[in-house]
Amino acid sequence: MKKNLISMLAILLAFTTVTGCKGKATGPQSVKGTLEEHFSADSIHKAVSAVLNVTEKTPGDERFESIMEDKDHGITVWGLMKLNEEKSSEGYGITVIRDGVETDFADIRHGNNPKAYFSNARLWFVGTAMEGTGVHTEQPYLMLFDKDRNAHIIATIDPYDMQQELCKRVAYSIEGKNITLYADGKPLTTVTSKTEDMGEFYDDPIWIGEQFTYLPGSRKLTLCFTPGVTFVTGKVLIYDDMPTLAATVELDEKGFKVSDIRLVGSN
Repeated sequence: MKKNLISMLAILLAFTTVTGCKGKATGPQSVKGTLEEHFSADSIHKAVSAVLNVTEKTPGDERFESIMEDKDHGITVWGLMKLNEEKSSEGYGITVIRDGVETDFADIRHGNNPKAYFSNARLWFVGTAMEGTGVHTEQPYLMLFDKDRNAHIIATIDPYDMQQELCKRVAYSIEGKNITLYADGKPLTTVTSKTEDMGEFYDDPIWIGEQFTYLPGSRKLTLCFTPGVTFVTGKVLIYDDMPTLAATVELDEKGFKVSDIRLVGSN
């Protein structure tokens, strides 16, 4: 009888512990990523094949848009906007020219608002890998010129790889409507969700991957990204109340390194 009583008390204590913790996180939870694969998947090659023959021609006509002109170093960067009057390039195709030597990159997607920057013998190019309503995910490229003035890509960061790295480093906790964001185990900020018409938070409410923006510098990149919140209604990411975070990114032929994840602004 005594053993049965002890067993019943143990079961009751365990039940109380479980039910008392329902809906409450035991600690910061890692953010989730929206991107499911690398952007170098075979699906992009259909668009690229149509661009190849066009980008072999010298830019300057109405099919191309100027992205950068650095007269001091004799460098121009162009984006192919259309294959002809009837067909778009689907955002693919850039051409780099240095001192009259042309290098074509049919498989780089420039998208809307691309950026190019030359410093310390390095050419940074930032194109948009994915874009749409509420979505703007960029991909950076690091290029060097050889002795013949041809441009070569020595490194890039696929958005999926950056997402996976940040998922290891960025976390959150929730209490009521308050969301606290962490980076490398340290709290960055707490915001309050004011969304009222989407129901409760989804089981995995905080996601990244839809908003990555890069700012090229002389030797490093600055990445800005905004986590989104999803609710049980709609299953879409809401950014209205979420802050923007930034990180310093180093990139070379050996890979990339992320440091100093920090708060830079709030919506």
